[in-house]
Amino acid sequence: GRPIVIIMVDSGSHVDPLPEPGTEYDVVVSGAGPVGLMIGCYMQSQGVRCVLIDPHLKNGDGSKAAVTMPRSFEMLERVGVGTAIADVGRPAGLARLGSNGGWLGKITGFTSARLSQYVPTAVGQNIVEAHLCARYLELGGKILRAARVTGVSEDDTAADEGGRCTVAVERYVYVRPPAQAPPLPPALAALTSTSLSARFAVGADGKQVHALAPAPPPSLPPPLPPPLPPPPALGAVPLSSCAQSMVRESLGLGYEGHEYAQSFFLADVELEEGVAEATGWERGLHAVIEADGAFLLFIRLQGNVFRTYYCAAGMEPEQCTQEFLKERWAAKVPGGFPLKITRFEAPSTFSVSCRLVTHYASPHGKVFLAGDAAHCHSPAGGQGMNTGLQDAANLGWKLAAVVKGEASAAKLLPTYEAERRPVAQWVLSTTDKTFAGITTASSPALAVARNWLIKTVLWLPPPGGPPPA
Repeated sequence: GRPIVIIMVDSGSHVDPLPEPGTEYDVVVSGAGPVGLMIGCYMQSQGVRCVLIDPHLKNGDGSKAAVTMPRSFEMLERVGVGTAIADVGRPAGLARLGSNGGWLGKITGFTSARLSQYVPTAVGQNIVEAHLCARYLELGGKILRAARVTGVSEDDTAADEGGRCTVAVERYVYVRPPAQAPPLPPALAALTSTSLSARFAVGADGKQVHALAPAPPPSLPPPLPPPLPPPPALGAVPLSSCAQSMVRESLGLGYEGHEYAQSFFLADVELEEGVAEATGWERGLHAVIEADGAFLLFIRLQGNVFRTYYCAAGMEPEQCTQEFLKERWAAKVPGGFPLKITRFEAPSTFSVSCRLVTHYASPHGKVFLAGDAAHCHSPAGGQGMNTGLQDAANLGWKLAAVVKGEASAAKLLPTYEAERRPVAQWVLSTTDKTFAGITTASSPALAVARNWLIKTVLWLPPPGGPPPA
């Protein structure tokens, strides 16, 4: 079997004891990814008492999202981090399309600044999350790490009349397999569950990428051995792009849609200095689509780091290794992808779905869903994290206004679903059609016709190209 990796509780993390039962907050958020942190920043910046609950020991250091759109930067700047994140990233100035052993052409104009001071920018979701977390903590926010929400209930009293939610929380530790969570120190394991009282609760916990393992009971505190280095050539770890939100499940809301047969293989690789510029991979997005329905995508992030994706049906997690990915590059990428690599992060796989929650709020309007908890779709179009961040911005200022007594919950909060659900419906419809068009296998003759059409269309956009999204 694989070597076991033990994660130390204090390795770059800060874990607090759980609050006593009945501790009161204005807003409790399940999930401390970009969406939850965005909501938290809005709350703290307006003086609203907020707490985030997340099973991770620290911020995520990897992600699927790779492109942040102008409107998202505008929302991020409202909490003071948009420009700082944009400065770290790399403008996605062009998209290069390839197929059948050759490059078909390029799409340019994505960096037009006619509608926004920002442009579509390649920057890892982990970078966005790190900036939001630093800002949230700077604003005085609190994150309960190594814990998860197990259920949410609301009383029958209207929010405007003092109604409240009860949020059940338990000690729960997430680490990425094959690592194993350590036993917690006695001070953290003394209280293993609690319940919090809040005016409002938000589920931003839609992407639970692995089954979580509860912390061992406090009666079993064996000493921790020193951490072991990860094995050099592990296969990929399977992820799920649309796993269950505990908040959504506790509300009994449907999550309607379908699964895709395809899986994604993702890995971040860092090239030697100057290699990307010397080989034509210096900027933008590079996509390769094939007649068998497989496609590859390469996005240059900060520095010399590329986020690489390979999508195909019928892949098994154990197939997905560095060697497998390099073989796909050699077989399908015109001219191959540069192999002068200084760092190759452990690859992972994830499945994709297209789903939308039946309602964005609880019956009495005190519990809300945002981001992946409310909707999920294929990565086509790069809209997943962006849609979630804009959910958070829309909901955040409205919750703050109600908590501060500046607006009526009954009048203002229903506008969240009214405004954001149509956006999600459009994104799901668009990405579903795009993904199906890319991944549907076609005959060699149809593939030739498609490639000819693509080449023709690439000549049509006027100077300046499409406006920023």
